[in-house]
Amino acid sequence: MAILAGQRYIWAMNEKDIINRVGPPDKIVRLKDRLLSHEWRCSRCGFTVEDTIPIPVPAPCAKCNGIAFEAVERPPQ
Repeated sequence: MAILAGQRYIWAMNEKDIINRVGPPDKIVRLKDRLLSHEWRCSRCGFTVEDTIPIPVPAPCAKCNGIAFEAVERPPQ
């Protein structure tokens, strides 16, 4: 029963309560923005796809046919 009571407590918290408890988020990133990047690197073979505008994940990889990519962060210009 103690676990259930804890779950109810967590579900009863709203966004303001959570921010008061753990602090504000570092940066809010929407899902559609998170899935765009100027540069993607294949996690399997290291092949890199670059573009001047943010692009979605370019899976499958043109070199190894892998589907695991990681976004490469560019330093601000």
